[in-house]
Amino acid sequence: MDSRKINLADKLGRFQEEWTPHIIAALNGQHVKLAKLKGELTWHSHADEDELFLVLDGSLTIQFRDRDVRLEKGEMFVVPRGVEHNPVAPYGASVLLFEPQSTKHTGDVVVQRTVTRQKWIGTMPTTPLSSIDLHRVIRSTHMCIASERFAYLRVKRLPDPVDHLMCFSCGDDKTVVTRESRIHDSDHSAIEAWFRLIEFRIPTPFETPGFLAAIASALAGEGINLLIISTFPHDYVLVRDRELKRATAALQSLGFQIPNPT
Repeated sequence: MDSRKINLADKLGRFQEEWTPHIIAALNGQHVKLAKLKGELTWHSHADEDELFLVLDGSLTIQFRDRDVRLEKGEMFVVPRGVEHNPVAPYGASVLLFEPQSTKHTGDVVVQRTVTRQKWIGTMPTTPLSSIDLHRVIRSTHMCIASERFAYLRVKRLPDPVDHLMCFSCGDDKTVVTRESRIHDSDHSAIEAWFRLIEFRIPTPFETPGFLAAIASALAGEGINLLIISTFPHDYVLVRDRELKRATAALQSLGFQIPNPT
């Protein structure tokens, strides 16, 4: 745990982006964030999280469907979970936010200003999440299942990666993971098929210890092997096509909302 004191003015001076919350501390499954606001964000809500706004400088109006709450410097307000709201700062404001780590920037609404990966200022703690915190993250993670099947290919020369899920090279080993419809584009010497792709869009990528471990443990408990690929915004899990039904049942038992294949 980082026990050094935090100077808010110093942290605010380290970024200029507006409507881009920066995390400065974490405690008990919560994030403390700083943000600079000007103009308006968008109407949205957070189904499972309350959200605290503390105005450090300037003024902020939080619009609700039935009223407006205006906050001046030194004033704070808690927006209850599930309540639709729209933060507006016509003349600019600096605010401190206090909310659960699972909180998505604009809830389930995605607009141009939506931030999917919120940055840390300073040292990010590595304290594991409690089971309650992890369950909140799982409930707020968007999950989808690709309808097309995938395969692992061993190739002599890597193709253009834009057409494939993953292209990897390490020494003489060159591997491509691609959709069934793209297999004919690759000159492969070996193939391992078929897999189904499960995509997880986690609210706080790189900052949720135990998330992938929970998925792996649930699937392993059902005797299901998995392969994992991670990118900046997403985690991808591949399971055998024949094991997809059992895999989704195991993930549902963890708290994931199971969608129809896309």
